Amino acid sequence: MYSFFTTMDTDQSNKILTNGLFLGIAISSRFLLDFQDGALSQVVSFILLFGIYSAMMMWVKAFQKTLPEEKITLKQVISYTFKIFLIGAIASSIFKYIYFQHIKPDIFAALISTYDDAYSETVEKVNELLLKAKEANNTNDIAVYKEGINQLQWWKSVFINSYFQPFSSLIINLIGGLLLGWFIWPVFKINQQRKNSTPNINQ
Repeated sequence: MYSFFTTMDTDQSNKILTNGLFLGIAISSRFLLDFQDGALSQVVSFILLFGIYSAMMMWVKAFQKTLPEEKITLKQVISYTFKIFLIGAIASSIFKYIYFQHIKPDIFAALISTYDDAYSETVEKVNELLLKAKEANNTNDIAVYKEGINQLQWWKSVFINSYFQPFSSLIINLIGGLLLGWFIWPVFKINQQRKNSTPNINQ
């Protein structure tokens, strides 16, 4: 990860780390709000989401001011937001793991129970199809259904793994960082075009 930040000076790297940790707190807070009932938690979650967007705009603008002639490109916007989201995603995923494994293991157990119920129901249906295929002596269908059951068992082992939720959260947040960088780029592009356009005083 060190080489990932070597293109920036120490000051910018420290800012990315600090901003990323703040982002991790915001993401973790929204995660905790998912377990709260009521409209208030939904409102606070939305406020946090809007706060993430506003903070990212502010952080990228501050980074833009450090660039030559304050010109920033799409690549730089996406790269900067991705780096911040990388730190935030790692921090929030670590918190999610600790929360499920040590703070509220009963919630994780409930999630596992939900997966197990869905798995059992699906396997039961596939077994019924397998039984019919055996009665019809359809070797192709028999092989397909047996392979399907094996795949279901594999997916169950993935979903109930204690690292699955934090890892999936990490990937989702990284994708969110890329999308947010792409989403806010037009704002910076338009502002730069306005600054670069100078009125022709001869007209």
